[in-house]
Amino acid sequence: MDNGQRPTRPAVGTLTGALAAIESWLRDNRFDSVRDADGQVWSLKTEVTQIPAEGDSRKLAWQIQLKLSTAVTATDLVRTHALDPQKDARLLALLADEAVPLSMRPQTHVAPTEDEAKLLLAETLPKLKADFEGKSLISVKRELVGRWVDDRGRFGQETY
Repeated sequence: MDNGQRPTRPAVGTLTGALAAIESWLRDNRFDSVRDADGQVWSLKTEVTQIPAEGDSRKLAWQIQLKLSTAVTATDLVRTHALDPQKDARLLALLADEAVPLSMRPQTHVAPTEDEAKLLLAETLPKLKADFEGKSLISVKRELVGRWVDDRGRFGQETY
């Protein structure tokens, strides 16, 4: 997709082949990962399911969930300026060498037909990637890392 052209639509034939076709399309168009403005690389997973259509439960609609996730270490957080080595020394010591899993709230889209689902992906993913690459997520990363430390109950176990 480096040629500046709009990506082609993914070929999605059946529900069983939908996820494999979409994942292949994502890789081919380099939508399987996204780099944020801070330089952190995030993985983009797409889940496609068929659900009852709104208003007519005899029909099916396509539900597409876009999930962004990554795992960061203390080194990654310092490199991307999410944490400061001096100001956040205690937090960095608590993280040690562990990889902290981070994930964003999934984006859910529903399309009434297969063709509209393809079009939705072809339009939504480039916009999502551009938006994500233009945003600094330092505050989000700090919050998620703090929540992870709290959930692990690591405060108070060691003194620094």
